[in-house]
Amino acid sequence: PAGLSGRGPARTDVVPVQPRVVRDLLRPMRAVGAGRHASPAAAAAPEADGGTIPVRIAPARTLHDVAASVERQYLEHLYLHHRGRLDRVAEALLGDRGAARKVQLRMNQLGIRLRDLKRRVPQGGGA
Repeated sequence: PAGLSGRGPARTDVVPVQPRVVRDLLRPMRAVGAGRHASPAAAAAPEADGGTIPVRIAPARTLHDVAASVERQYLEHLYLHHRGRLDRVAEALLGDRGAARKVQLRMNQLGIRLRDLKRRVPQGGGA
């Protein structure tokens, strides 16, 4: 991708992604608020139980950063939906309540602070 940044030698580890490609990949997602006038930055991702989750998609330095942001939002929503029960999140995602530790580790990798997220758990919940 010579000329990608306009300076320095070409990098073989960078693949340029055109905005059109991102729009085409996101097209299957239903816009939140439905209708033609909904923001293209707001989309609905499928939830593990068949519902949908509102997701904000913002520009980032890399496609990996965008994907991590979406994954972070998805996991946070599931955590709150299941009232802080990581075993239930694991069951929804992986079909295995015993995989709660895997979910917790992934949330840590994404920078999700469970201590802060617990404060947002609806009443009657808890880990």
